Amino acid sequence: MKAVLIITFLFSVHFSRGQAEQISVCKIEIYLLNKSIKAFDTTRRVVGKFNVKKEDLQDTAFIKDNEIISYTIEKYKLNRKRKYWHKILLSGSIDDRIKRLGDIPLCCGIKYALVINDEVAYSGYLWNPISSFTSTAITSSVHRNEILVTNMYQTKERDPRNNPVLFSCLKKSNRLILEKEKAD
Repeated sequence: MKAVLIITFLFSVHFSRGQAEQISVCKIEIYLLNKSIKAFDTTRRVVGKFNVKKEDLQDTAFIKDNEIISYTIEKYKLNRKRKYWHKILLSGSIDDRIKRLGDIPLCCGIKYALVINDEVAYSGYLWNPISSFTSTAITSSVHRNEILVTNMYQTKERDPRNNPVLFSCLKKSNRLILEKEKAD
């Protein structure tokens, strides 16, 4: 029995070291895509999820790591269902950058990817705040120096925003903020 406990302990120590080494450098950035990727959820007839590869990203980050001050996760209840807001606080307004992109299409937003240490963590849409369209994917609205990242149609699939590497990176860089649950 002692041997099993010792082996388990040594394995867990070795595994946790590997995890720590894996995120020794912590760089989180947001990239726009350099090409169009089709994403339409035919079952709901709305803009849907899409997969992104590194070669689909623009060469330069739209939002760089040094601009991200914090990443807040706020729990709340809506109609007895637990929901989560993810908010990215930036060091300055990005309204001018958004304006340079032109009008964000009402139907389908502008596709982006959140990247951790040069690996895509999740993809989503920069959404037009006046759009009445919906999406089954992650949508993000920008207001000055804050990005609100939502996943309104949460399914039984794992929410891509809940990425353990992202959370480890945010914790390591002291940028993760967890807020208490708010009632509806």
